[in-house]
Amino acid sequence: MSGREFDRAVAAYVARSERNGTRFELTKALVRAARLTSWGARGRAPVSADPLSDPDVYCFLSKLSMHRIAANRSDAIAASVTAILHDIIPVDQPDYFEASHVDKFRRDLDWMFLNCRKVVGVSEWTACRARAYIDAAEIDNQATICVNPLGSFLREGIAEQGDEPLDGLVDKPFAVYCSTIEARKNHIMLLRVWQKLMPILGGRLPMLVLCGRWGWKVGEVRQFLAAHPEIGQKVVFLTGISDAQLAWLYGNARFGVFPSHVEGWGLGAAECLDFGLPVLISDAEALAEATQRLMPVTPADDFDGWCAAVERASTDDAWLALLRATIAARYRPTSEMAFATRLLSLMQASSGAPVANGAQSTPTGQRGGAAASGGAEIHLRAG
Repeated sequence: MSGREFDRAVAAYVARSERNGTRFELTKALVRAARLTSWGARGRAPVSADPLSDPDVYCFLSKLSMHRIAANRSDAIAASVTAILHDIIPVDQPDYFEASHVDKFRRDLDWMFLNCRKVVGVSEWTACRARAYIDAAEIDNQATICVNPLGSFLREGIAEQGDEPLDGLVDKPFAVYCSTIEARKNHIMLLRVWQKLMPILGGRLPMLVLCGRWGWKVGEVRQFLAAHPEIGQKVVFLTGISDAQLAWLYGNARFGVFPSHVEGWGLGAAECLDFGLPVLISDAEALAEATQRLMPVTPADDFDGWCAAVERASTDDAWLALLRATIAARYRPTSEMAFATRLLSLMQASSGAPVANGAQSTPTGQRGGAAASGGAEIHLRAG
């Protein structure tokens, strides 16, 4: 209940939308008003207890920017702090990001390794890169690095409400790529592939649906679109769609694509498999993890390889059927409950307490298992 990011996060969840649009802005205003009213009702009394100074407290940090709350303190941290780490891409490959973002990310990353008892990577690849960063930077690290594979929870989350068709795409073949539009995600490769295949495949080439917010370093994509307006016949950009609409895309697409240069996990690729949708992925190691090494791989910079893969997925029904059968027989999704239960168990283990339900802290380099079913009791004392 401590700031504007709380308002934005809650509003996006309640409004079931991206962080834009009238519905989101109205919901955010209502959430903020409720928060400020609650704050005033409490008389703005100062908090007398400091939870981070209490050795009996377990504290979970869900994103790097939250570390600044604790980083500005002068007292030592006695609580058992666990943080989740999605990737270290901004320090591994800074050219994909603005310099100011890289600096802030590095500061938060260093603080995390110095102050957290446990760092939970969402993939083996993320954990591996985190260990390499610690070794190279010679950080006096106290954190144990473990792995809790992220999974994807979209299908589980919309089970009760169902999906929502998108006008203009009903009864049309299309491929889908859900990702922020930025240089790292390699949208330019897909645009060039579709441009080449348009005159070759004609009506057999599906529409390319690109859904996600526009991010940084998108100049090359914008220049390509301006220079080749004809590609608008086969490429659709969608921003601010709901979870129900995204679920419909996954459930009705011919195939998915994910040509990213580098990932910490690859949520969109995992979401495809959750809906039984074959997805063509790049050779980014985390994408192979997210898809459990079941999907076709093409190097991110291999233009001819991507042309061949998209052409085959567009025309070879038997191949796509085989990929769907592979997903049905071998893919093992991670439920939201399994992920959360294991995460709480890892938090509990961060101070030496017994691990609930047999979940174990996974050293870097070993495969992280899903949590056992059932609840994990953990004492979380609020400050």
